[in-house]
Amino acid sequence: MDASVSPSQAAAARTAADAFLAAVVRGDEAAARAALIVREGESVDFATMHASTASYALGEPAVEGDTVVVVATIVAKPGQDVPPSLPIVLRRVDARWKIDMGASMNRLLGVDLGALMSEMVKGVGDAMAAGFSAVAGALGAEPAADVPASPPVPAPAPKRKRPASSPKRRPPRAT
Repeated sequence: MDASVSPSQAAAARTAADAFLAAVVRGDEAAARAALIVREGESVDFATMHASTASYALGEPAVEGDTVVVVATIVAKPGQDVPPSLPIVLRRVDARWKIDMGASMNRLLGVDLGALMSEMVKGVGDAMAAGFSAVAGALGAEPAADVPASPPVPAPAPKRKRPASSPKRRPPRAT
């Protein structure tokens, strides 16, 4: 084990994971949420977790630096889908071990969701900046210094004047 987390601390982290999952199974949302680290922008769908989890079994704690990972084997309620194996990442907050939901989901999915979202937001921002720059160019305005210039947009063709039409004559009335 890593020197930063003792065997007794790793066992305490496993106990915290057990308390969290027991709260999920019995439907105690307050107790489950008290065991979580949820960062801004993250959310937890407790109702779905409770509705889908029948029981669980915990593996042995594995120390990774200053975190502990406990793999839970989840048994779904009939007709529900759950990941059969859920890595639970625990961190110390003050003197308590808490489940880091973001890190647990990243581990489950094999991707850093926060970094993925940041890249998506950056891509959307870059596309919007290029679009606004193109509109500014079409209107004859100079693009902002920190916005990359886009290719020039051709000016619209001048409108052609239509020849004035003569007043329409009405056909003679039949008498």
